[in-house]
Amino acid sequence: MNLSRACPAFSVAFMIVYLASMYLHPSLTLFTYAPRSGDWHMGIPDLGRGGPGMYWFSWLTTAFLAGGGAGIVSLLVPQHLDKKVWSGWVWVVPVLLTLFLLYIERTWFGIK
Repeated sequence: MNLSRACPAFSVAFMIVYLASMYLHPSLTLFTYAPRSGDWHMGIPDLGRGGPGMYWFSWLTTAFLAGGGAGIVSLLVPQHLDKKVWSGWVWVVPVLLTLFLLYIERTWFGIK
C-alpha cells in the first residue's frame, strides 16, 4: 500500500464530489439532520415547521465515500500507468475547484 498514491486521488475526488454535492443539491443529498428536533432523515424530508435541515454532514459523507473509492482505485492502478498522468493535476484541479467554490458562494461576498 502506497499512501503517496492514494492521498492525492482521495483529495481531488473529495473536493470534486463535495462541490458537486453543494452545487447539485438536493440530487446528491444522502441524509438530512434536523437540528431543532435532533433527528436524522434519509434524503430530504419535509420538515414543515421543524426548521431548516442541515445537509453539510451528508455532503461530507458523500465526498468521503467518493474520495475513499478513488484512493482505493488509485492503489489498484499499476505503478507504471500512473507515471503517464501529469502530476500537476494534483495542484491544478484544487485551484480550479476553489475558484468554482468562490463562484458558488459569491452571494456571501455581496456579488450577485
